[in-house]
This record gives sequence, C-alpha cells and structure tokens, in this order.
Amino acid sequence: MIGISVPSQAQDMASNVQEKVAAENKTQQLAPPKDSSPHDATDKTAVLPEVKVNSSRIKDKRINKTQSITTVTSEELDRTQPSSIFDALRDVPGVSIDGGPRLTGMSFNIRGFSDNEDVAVKVDGVQKNFEKYRMSGTFVEPELLKAIEVQRGPQIASGSGSLGGTILATTKDAADLLAPGQRYGGKAKFGYGNNNDEYSRSYIGYARPIDQVDILYNYSNRQSNDIMQGDNEPLPYSSVQSVSHLLKLSIFPTDTLQFTTSIVKYEQGKTIQLYDSISEFNTQFGYVLRAIDELTISETMTFKPDTPWIDLKATLGKGHTNNDETTPFGWPRNTLSQSGTYYCDGFIRRRINNNVASTAAASAANCRGDRYELYEFENTTVDIANTAKLYQGDDLKIGILKGLQYLKQDRSVALDFENPASLAVYAGYIPVSGTKTTRAAYIQPRLEWKGWNIVPGIREDRVILEATDDTLKGLEQANQANRIHLNERTYSLGIAYDVIPKRLTVFSNYGQAFRPPSMEYQYFSNNGRISGVPISTSPCPPGASCDDTYKVQRSENTEVGVSYLNPNLFDQQIQLTSKATFFHIHTSNLINSWQMANGVTSQNGKETRNGWEFENSLAYKYLYARASYSRITGTVTMPTQEFPVYTIPGRTLNLSLGMRIGDQWDANISYRKVGERQYLTSIPPAYTFATQDNYELFNAGIRWAPNRNLAFRVIGENLGNKLYYLDGGFAGTLGLVGAGRNIKFVTELTY
Repeated sequence: MIGISVPSQAQDMASNVQEKVAAENKTQQLAPPKDSSPHDATDKTAVLPEVKVNSSRIKDKRINKTQSITTVTSEELDRTQPSSIFDALRDVPGVSIDGGPRLTGMSFNIRGFSDNEDVAVKVDGVQKNFEKYRMSGTFVEPELLKAIEVQRGPQIASGSGSLGGTILATTKDAADLLAPGQRYGGKAKFGYGNNNDEYSRSYIGYARPIDQVDILYNYSNRQSNDIMQGDNEPLPYSSVQSVSHLLKLSIFPTDTLQFTTSIVKYEQGKTIQLYDSISEFNTQFGYVLRAIDELTISETMTFKPDTPWIDLKATLGKGHTNNDETTPFGWPRNTLSQSGTYYCDGFIRRRINNNVASTAAASAANCRGDRYELYEFENTTVDIANTAKLYQGDDLKIGILKGLQYLKQDRSVALDFENPASLAVYAGYIPVSGTKTTRAAYIQPRLEWKGWNIVPGIREDRVILEATDDTLKGLEQANQANRIHLNERTYSLGIAYDVIPKRLTVFSNYGQAFRPPSMEYQYFSNNGRISGVPISTSPCPPGASCDDTYKVQRSENTEVGVSYLNPNLFDQQIQLTSKATFFHIHTSNLINSWQMANGVTSQNGKETRNGWEFENSLAYKYLYARASYSRITGTVTMPTQEFPVYTIPGRTLNLSLGMRIGDQWDANISYRKVGERQYLTSIPPAYTFATQDNYELFNAGIRWAPNRNLAFRVIGENLGNKLYYLDGGFAGTLGLVGAGRNIKFVTELTY
C-alpha cells in the first residue's frame, strides 16, 4: 500500500486519472462503497491501493471535445467562492450575465439568448425557470453545488425552448466528501466580503452509516448590506438575507441500482426592493416588500445491470418558486389620486374640506389599502433515458439513446388588495395565470467506426398551453379559446472524426430547437374588469381555435470545430486541452415580430448570429493556466427594418493563471476583458442604439491549509474597483452597474 498525492496540475482532473482510484475515494454511480481496514477510519492520511497512473488517460472535465459543453467543477467553485450561481459561470465562453447584480435581477445569457424561455435551468434534473415582469433570477445557493454544466445551443435532451442552451446544476453528495474508509464527517465554512459587509456561513454534515446508505445535510446562510459600486456609491435595495438547505440521501440496494433523493430549499426574507430589479435608475414602478421561497425535490433512479443493453436513468421531481410582494398603501404605484382634495378614512374616500364620503366605487378604486401580489410557479419533471450498447467490436461500435420526458409548468398569479372591494374595479395590468405541459420522446443512435463518430437524432414534442384562474374567466367571458395545442418535430446530427486518435478531432453539430409563444403573449389582459372578471385583450379569435394565431419560433444551430488533447506536450509533463468552435444560428418566426392587420396575422421576423468560442487549458507540474474567448455578431431582420441583435454581449476574453504547492498553498489570478456592445436606448418597437463601454476586471485568490482540517482563503474581486455596466436591462436596455472591489475572507474547518 502506498499513499498517492495528486499532481498539482491535475487538481481539477484528478478524479479521472484512474477509475480504481475514484472508486476507492467516493461512491461510484451505482456500486456502494466497501469497508476499508479498521485503521483506515482513524488514520489521518488517506491510504489507497497501489495503482499505476497512465497520464494518457488524464481528462479535462471542463471541456467536452466535440460538443459546446463546459463544466464548472467543484474545485473551481471552491477556488472562486462565488456569491451566486451567476458569478460561478462568468468565465464560460458564450455566457454572460444580464441585469444584475441584485439576485432578483440576474438572468443567464447564452450566445445572446437571454429570455427565461430561451435558457433552461435545472437543479438535480428538475427544471427551475422563473419569469416575472421586470424581474428574473435563479435562486440556487452555490455553496450547495458540486458542479455546473453549461450546454450552449440545443441538445436533444434539453427540451423545447432551449434555443440558447441549458444550465445543469448538480448538488453535493456525501460520497464527494468522505475519505476512504471514513464513515462520518463535517465541514464548517465562514466568510466575509467587505464590499457589502456580506457574512456567510455554511455547515455541512455527511455520513455513510452503512455501505448501502449515504446521507448529507448542508445549511447555508448569507446576509449583506447594499452592494457598493465602482464609484463607491451603494446600489439601493441590493442587500441579501437568504437561508438555504440541502438534504441528500443515496441508497444502494444492489451493486447495480441506486436511488438518490435531494431536497433543496432557498428562502429570502421580506425586504424592501425595487419592483423593477433589472433596469438602471428605474423607480417609476416603485418599491415592494419582497420575499422568495424556493423548494426543489428530486428523486433519481440509476440502474446499470451487467448487460450492455441497459444504462437507465429516471428522474422525478418538483420545483416550487413563490414570490410574495406587498406594496403598502401610500408607496409609489399604490397611492391616493388627488391627494390634495381627498383623503382615505380606512377604506372610505372623503373630501378634505367637508369630510363628505365618496361613492362606494370611488372609494374602492382609490382607498385600496395594501396591494398584494403572489406569484407561484410549480414545475413537475419526469425524465427517463436509457443508453444501450447494441454492438461493441474492435472497429465498429453501435449504441442508441432513447428518452421520454414530461414537463408541466404551472404559473398561478394572485393579485389582491387589503380593501376587499378594490379588486373588482381595478383597471391596471392583470398578471397571466396558466400551465404549459410538454410531452416529448427522442431517439439518438450512435455509430463509431475507425475514428468516425456519427450521432443523428430526432425529437417529437407536444405542447399544450392552458389558461387558469382569472385569466381563464376573462377568456371565457370573451368566448376565446383557453387552450392551445402545438406539435413540433426537431432533428439533430453530430459528426466527428479523430484525425489523430485520442489527440486531434474535428467535429460538426447541427441542432434544431423551437420556442412556443409564452402565455403572456397569448392571454395578455390589461383593460380592467367587468363584474370582477378581467377584460381579455388576447389576440385569439372569438369562438375559434387559437392554435395558429402564433407560430412557434424556430432555431437552427450549426457548429464546426476542432479540439486537441495532448497529455505529454513536448514529451514533458505538460497537458494541453484546446478547442475552437464556430457557430451559425438562424432563427425564424420571431415572436416579437407578430402583428395583425385587417384580421390577418404575420410573424416574419428573423435573425442570424455568427460566433467563435475558444477554450484552452494548460497544466504543468504545480502550474495551471486557462483561457477562453468568445465573440458574437448578429442581425435582426423585420419586415420594415434591420438592426443589430441587441442582446449580444461584447467580445469577452478570460485568462486565469494559478499554482499549487503541495497540499498547503494555492494561488491564482484572473483577468477578464469585455468589449463594447450595442444596447437599446428605447423600448421596442422603436429601435435606437448606443454603445456600452468596454471594461477590464482583475481577480485574485490565495489559499493556505496548515493542515488537513483547517484552511484559509483570501479572494479579491474587481481589484481595480472598476465602474462598469452589466448587459441586458429590460428589453435590451443598459444593465445595472456591477459590484466594485470586494475582498473575501474565508475560513474552512473540516472534520
């Protein structure tokens, strides 16, 4: 028996060095861990079986060599200590953050696609998309995550709407933290950020009480004041008070069967926030008292019997997001009109000069009391996929992936006032309630022959949009359809060829995707009420089907690229992973190009995007370096005008250098440069543009671990205290100012 220390240059890749090492260090997908010898549980030095390490088998887990997929590993999450899931993905090529930096104002932008409908977010396989007028957000505490996979462009298993891509977040497992032979363990982490006086703490306990059971619980708490910008001015109403929980249980009934249950909960206490949390200086919508409550429950079964025909994974889950907003009476958007003439005596409006009461209708319309809005989103996910190896020969391999998916997204919005009589006469915007149900099946054969890899695919989606609650009542009153049916078939094809086996690969990918029109487009209502029922302004024709009122927005994504992997560059211990990808995206039937003239609808808008993405990773002994670059150009063509795609980020360069000396020291520095971009200065359909300035940011970090139970980190973000703007405010306008200099101090205690 010998002790094995992982080379510093492969810290992020070490778990792939040798399958036998990984099997001893943590539970594999199915096989339950075996007991080590008695002294292993107490020995401070993890002792593993002697193995031979073949450097040619070292893989870079970050970069997929033939697809536009990048994974942020647990090592990177530990190194950067991000305050949000958005911060964790800033270095991924093709990805930028829109809105922000408030958590309720951030959204992902992948290749210029930024709508919540265009980028899917999943936690442990459960879809989490949340959308609300002038607000966005993905409420996941990064402290709970072990990896985040970013899929750029449509993938066959992504589902409808993923025109830009998909974010797949995976939570921690006990097996990732337990040392060989260890039964119980724990970790405490305490952090402080000086920019906004952010205090964070995390406690995690994990155990393997018997070989067939792994269990983990993680509690995380984050509290802060307002974010300070680069000009040392605070960003109003950007404080955070959040609490997160993760409970994860894995059961291994047999060597081939695994059940994993994860429960993730996020709570943000009720605080004063801007109603519009994504646009700069926009206070016209006033303020609200906002609380957020999220819960994700996932049950995953993995079955890998000793047969090449079955590699089955099934996920069943539910995601709940509740956004509770209160606008007290007297705050903007909830005030008494003609306040110089009238006042409110409870729910009765009276004249100031003589105290005469107004009519009941006038009192209800003006003395509403507090305004309440409750947005409840519930996603139900069923995802079943099986990979079968049909034939395994020396030169020829044939496999097939089959999948079934079910996704129901239920959106319920309740608007009410403290005065029970006020809702019936309210004439403002009425939020839409409804469900979107998707049933899908896909099949993807795979053929490998003498260096060639050919992967065609076909997917069938059936989508139903259905109005509920007050929205349904308004449509019924107008004799309009309250259900829309859509059937779509999409195709994909991947071709790759190993020019130099296991070294140089050229590849090409083609994928189709579509986006159904959102319920906001189909069922919009803002003309008040009749007898308490909303007046529908839906474009659906009375007494007829609404299936053809809108066309689905379709996208075709084409990629070509080359990847190179050399684990022994120049016959030295230098590992190089490099990849370049060119992509072209054509999108037709733009939903925002829909118009009706003389009873005839048209939807002829289209757009094209072209872009480059480069990813590189270099490791030598205790040194490592990473570089990524992305640039995108695009044009929108409407029936009467043409203009740039205004959601495209500027050209982005990311550089990171680091070194690790033994197990005690780790230091890194990173540089990001973002180029100019065009943004809207008007709200569509008017299109006037201005140029957003470029900016440069420097980050750095250092870690010192005097022993295996104690570690300290210092991380500097935006060290130059640069004043800069983030991308993508409301409808393509300028985003918010980013955070200024922030120095984080982190202490970790491990048992």
